[in-house]
Amino acid sequence: MKIKRAWTTAIILLSTLVCFSPLMSAQTKTNKKIKPLKPLAHGLLWNQGVNREKMQAPQVEKVPVPSLQTKGIRTYGAAYKFQVPDKTSRFPLHIAFPIPAGALDQPENMVFVKISQGKEEILFPSRIDREKGYATVLCYSFSTYIPASWEELYPTVQVKGDLTLASGCEEEPDLVYFDMSCPATEGGHKANFVVQVDGITSFQLFMPLPMDYFGIYTCHRLIGSSDNFIYTMKPESKRVDIDGLSKTCRIHLHVIPSTTQFKGKVVDEKDKPLAGVKISLESNDGMFYDTRSRADGSYYIQMVGLSDPQNQPTESYEYELVNPEEDDLNCEKTIGTISGTAGRTTIQNLVVRHQGYVLGKVTDHNQVPIAGAKITVRAENNETYTAVADSGGDYEIPRVRAGEAQVTAVCPDGKGAKTKSHEVKCADIPDYVKPLDFVLDCSDGYTFSISQSGAMESEGKYLAHKVSTSVEFPLFLPKGQEEASTEVVYSVAHHLTAKKGGKLHFVPDKTEFNLEAVVRWTVRKTVNRHGVVEFGFEREVIDAKSQKFNVRMYENGEYIDTMDTAYENLIELALVSPKVVYVKELDMPFKKDYQRESTLPVNAGAIPGGDSIRSGKTQHRTSLVIECDSCKRKEAAD
Repeated sequence: MKIKRAWTTAIILLSTLVCFSPLMSAQTKTNKKIKPLKPLAHGLLWNQGVNREKMQAPQVEKVPVPSLQTKGIRTYGAAYKFQVPDKTSRFPLHIAFPIPAGALDQPENMVFVKISQGKEEILFPSRIDREKGYATVLCYSFSTYIPASWEELYPTVQVKGDLTLASGCEEEPDLVYFDMSCPATEGGHKANFVVQVDGITSFQLFMPLPMDYFGIYTCHRLIGSSDNFIYTMKPESKRVDIDGLSKTCRIHLHVIPSTTQFKGKVVDEKDKPLAGVKISLESNDGMFYDTRSRADGSYYIQMVGLSDPQNQPTESYEYELVNPEEDDLNCEKTIGTISGTAGRTTIQNLVVRHQGYVLGKVTDHNQVPIAGAKITVRAENNETYTAVADSGGDYEIPRVRAGEAQVTAVCPDGKGAKTKSHEVKCADIPDYVKPLDFVLDCSDGYTFSISQSGAMESEGKYLAHKVSTSVEFPLFLPKGQEEASTEVVYSVAHHLTAKKGGKLHFVPDKTEFNLEAVVRWTVRKTVNRHGVVEFGFEREVIDAKSQKFNVRMYENGEYIDTMDTAYENLIELALVSPKVVYVKELDMPFKKDYQRESTLPVNAGAIPGGDSIRSGKTQHRTSLVIECDSCKRKEAAD
């Protein structure tokens, strides 16, 4: 296997936060990603490394060397104070300093003192160019740098390792940086080495390391780059034991991609390419990536980060398109989503379309919110959009294709539904969108408990007649139905009593008997013009038994058969409540007593001469109770 010597910056934190960068043996190959060094003030050179090409150059000022706490070094009378106006770098910058004349004889002994917020760090150069007379360091941050030299050399430790790349990547990184750190060295210090390796390959490091900095190091915080992607390391610690007993230490690091990229064309709904459309894509970690479509409609967005590339290599991103050529400002913005996979390119056209909102509230007929109701919008092109009503019954669906649509609201259990036609208009904010509200019946059904009793008392000239009945029964109206019926058998008790006195005495041959009647009860559910649920309860006698009996007349000391007669439908005489009763849902339970007086029909039965045996004043009394445990109450609606 081919071995590459790594260019390495090692940072070792001393008690004064002093840092080391191991000097590597000479490496003549230059990574193709690293651009040529460019002039900087005071004879310094720089390049942006693998950061973006338009990155601004750091500003540098030459200042006197301050008093230092770090011992065992000598300085050369110059210090350089840096300011970096562009803070968007992901990778280290390369800064090349002229080698002082006093250090040319032993350049491998050269170091740099970095002063930041009053703390001193020592950096070893990542490269010494004897021929051109420059020493280069890799810099993540900037403050004041002072060229210096150690007064002696340190023993060298060799670290060998290799990098492997996750499968499925379109490209390999050609530059990789990672850290080697130790929280507590043998000398009680904290140490951190920043290592640069040219690509996915085997590598070896030569580290001039003081014995105080021997210890157990771990590799972490890996970052790499290719032309279109950025890479990281699996979240695991790799241990490197530097104890001075072994001249060579070995490590293995597994590299995974941490970004994706997108390309394609921006087109209208007729697939015509659109130029100059602004594209803004937001990642899950809050980063924004902006660009515009080119003259042919093409776009390209690279190095878009993933929040968890190890466990979720594919993520969805929200994008926004703004078409400056759109005449209607409400229609100029399009919002959508696109999915990307780590280390791979997603090729997808982005369609500029007219979009709007569908929003509103879902309640029952008593204005009680229905949480969990599902709303589905089906656009003209059969695209569907869904939402679920919140605890207040409110729903909001953004980015719905403008135009005619069918909107359906369904009860949480899926049994009750209602569909409306709706015109979706362009809108980029929901504030001025007209709500589309739904009123659903999402109850399981209505169970009514009905109890009824009735009585009639009639005092005729010759007979007294009493009738009574009482029933209790349930009536269920299933969910989603407007009408339901049940048949109830009433048992009607009759009691006849002959009245004595006068010349004539009429005696019925039956004085006690029961008659059955079958009554159909029907409930109908309606919603009045005020949106209030109302129930109509109707009763209808569909079958009534009759009873024949003989009435004998006692006259002049003997009984004479006078007539045969029959009592029919006398249940209606006992139940004088209206045949149809209307009750609002909020007025449940319903309780009412009915009373009236009447005169019985003359021709119910007659004796010779046409006298009625039953004509006379009659009292009617009826009680009706309708209860409904599943109905809404006034206090619940309030």
